[in-house]
Amino acid sequence: MDIIDAIKTRRSIRKYLIKKDVQDELIFELIDIAKYAPSAGNVQNWRIIVVKDKSKRDKISRICDQLWMNTAPVHLVICNDLTKIGELYGKIGREKYSRQDCAYFTQNILLAAHALGLGTCVVGHFDDLSMKNLLDIPDNALPECVITLGYIDSPPAKPTNRKRIELFLYLEKYGNTGGRSMTPFPLITKAKQIISKNKKSR
Repeated sequence: MDIIDAIKTRRSIRKYLIKKDVQDELIFELIDIAKYAPSAGNVQNWRIIVVKDKSKRDKISRICDQLWMNTAPVHLVICNDLTKIGELYGKIGREKYSRQDCAYFTQNILLAAHALGLGTCVVGHFDDLSMKNLLDIPDNALPECVITLGYIDSPPAKPTNRKRIELFLYLEKYGNTGGRSMTPFPLITKAKQIISKNKKSR
C-alpha cells in the first residue's frame, strides 16, 4: 500500500476482534516507523505507553467515557514530554510545538497501522489527572491522546464526503478565494488541464 492509498482509505475503527492479539513485534515495528515524524529541534518529545492489560484498558475506557474501546486489545497512550522542548523554546515550545510534534507522531502511527493491516481510532476526550494517576505519568509529561489498536472485526464504514478544496483553499491570505464564487477558481481549472494533458501525452 502506498502512502496516498493509506491516506485515502484509512478509517476510524471502533470494533475489533477481541480474541485476536496484536503481537509485540508488530507493535514495535509500528512505533519504529512512526518515530520518523518531524519534531521541533528534532527533540522527538513524544512518549508512548503500550497498554495490553485488560483491567487497565477497562479503566482507560471509563476515563475516556468510551466503553467500545474495550474491544481493542491494545491501547497506545501518546504522551508529551515537556522538559527539553520547554528548555529550548520556552512557553511557546511547551504549549504549541510539543503538541504539534505529538500530532505528527500520532498520524504516522495511524497510517502505518493501516498499511500493516491494523485498525485504529484516536480518542482525545479524557480527564488528564485520572490518566496520569493510572499510568504513573510524571509531572513533566502530559497525556495527549489514546489510540486503540487491533484487527478489524467488521468492514469499516464507507468514507464520509470530503469538502472540495475550493471551499477551504485560499490564495496568499486567509479568505482570498481568487475572485471565485461557488465554482472552482482558475488555479484548480488550470491544474486539471495540466493533469489531463500529461495523461494524454503518455
